[in-house]
Amino acid sequence: MSTVVVPMLLLVPIIDLIGSSFSADNYQHVSLSPIDSAKQIVLGTTFLHESWWQSTRYFSNTPYWSIAYEVWYYIAFGTIVFLKGIRRWLAFISTVLVAGPKLFLLFPVWLMGVAVWHITRHQIPKHIAMPMFIVSMTTYILWFSFGFNKEFDAARLELAALVGLSEQQLGFSRYWLSDYFLGFLFSLTMISLAGSKQEGLIGLLSPVESKIRWLANGTFTLYLMHLPVMLLLTSILPWKVDNPLRGIAILVLCLVTCYAMATYTERRKYFWTRTVQRGASMRGLSEKHV
Repeated sequence: MSTVVVPMLLLVPIIDLIGSSFSADNYQHVSLSPIDSAKQIVLGTTFLHESWWQSTRYFSNTPYWSIAYEVWYYIAFGTIVFLKGIRRWLAFISTVLVAGPKLFLLFPVWLMGVAVWHITRHQIPKHIAMPMFIVSMTTYILWFSFGFNKEFDAARLELAALVGLSEQQLGFSRYWLSDYFLGFLFSLTMISLAGSKQEGLIGLLSPVESKIRWLANGTFTLYLMHLPVMLLLTSILPWKVDNPLRGIAILVLCLVTCYAMATYTERRKYFWTRTVQRGASMRGLSEKHV
């Protein structure tokens, strides 16, 4: 994660400054004043930009909100797995108190991913995997077709009101009830696909597996960098807004730029890991001789 997050933290303010110099109108929602910039940098680098009831965007990079959730989930999960006794629960409670209840409202969805990883380590019988896939997909379609999603939204608004919370306070956690249900369906889908390896969709895609893996190894960079890059391109490209070539150019250039970044970040994570470890080892040796 750090091989992508650290470059993003450094590049996004620079990208936004360049883009705003071409088109200030495109950056009206981005605060680049010294005080606000300092706040965004401090909260963004400490992963506290979504803590408790506040939500601070890291310059133009709205998708960065999810990293605040993920980092604190890893820390909380680590306290449960690696610590024992009273220290485990003290560390876990301290983590929750630092990050806040809003953030941990979606922790069960993240834990579903942990469960999927453990379940898919074992071979799922094919006669179970296929029906599971059909059920999960059918339920997903019915969910929207019959408006069950709206009923879930009404229910979660009522529950939030009971404890005195507004949608603004909940921020990206405001759809927590729907996220629980959809997270469960997605988990079933992943488990069913893992149980049907070499068959069905998985079997059809096996000839292009290496290409899919290559694309997948750049998706984190694409996720974290696409919005600032697209906003920059929107600001500097000369064509009119209604020109279809402009939209195509933005899409293609954004993909090329993000995957070019991934070549030196995400795809080099093992290189950067070894480099940091080697540096730490050398520092340890030098301190021994001091």
